[in-house]
Amino acid sequence: MLGFETQRLSARLAESGDSKMLFERYTGRRNESEHLARLPHSSEQQTRKNLEGWSTAQSWENNNRLALVIEEKEQRSAIGQLTLFKLPGAVEFHFGISHDFSGKGYVTEVLSGLIESDLAANTILITYCSCEHPAAQRVLEKSGFCRTGFVAKKYRNPNQNNQWVDCFTYQSPTKGPITHG
Repeated sequence: MLGFETQRLSARLAESGDSKMLFERYTGRRNESEHLARLPHSSEQQTRKNLEGWSTAQSWENNNRLALVIEEKEQRSAIGQLTLFKLPGAVEFHFGISHDFSGKGYVTEVLSGLIESDLAANTILITYCSCEHPAAQRVLEKSGFCRTGFVAKKYRNPNQNNQWVDCFTYQSPTKGPITHG
């Protein structure tokens, strides 16, 4: 199964209606894109196209990439996205939720769920995080990820005049250190 559940959340393939909620709450908002290597989506259609292309079993099997919708189960409400990339010997992931839902432990819960999921079986989970994003650093460490290094000029941020972004690297706690950049 592609996806997983935690006590309060589901990380699942996209469903009808998700693109509207995600655009309004997450992908279309400038604040939510502040530390990302992408601009906010300009329309719900852009979010829908992204989900149609990436939130499928075929995308994971054939293109080594997967976008999962993070859903708050009680209200069946799409609140964010978890994106995964298969790499040799690892799965790279990136995450984000609407600021409307921050401060509730949701990101810690979904990342802890990812560690325990079938998507992480027999592999190392890796990610990178802007050195200027202490909230994401805290949530990664609280979820059990270990900081493994530093990469100067990892990506250009289009939300900050294409300035280079320095990043810390992280990996799941179950395996020995790896190098990536």
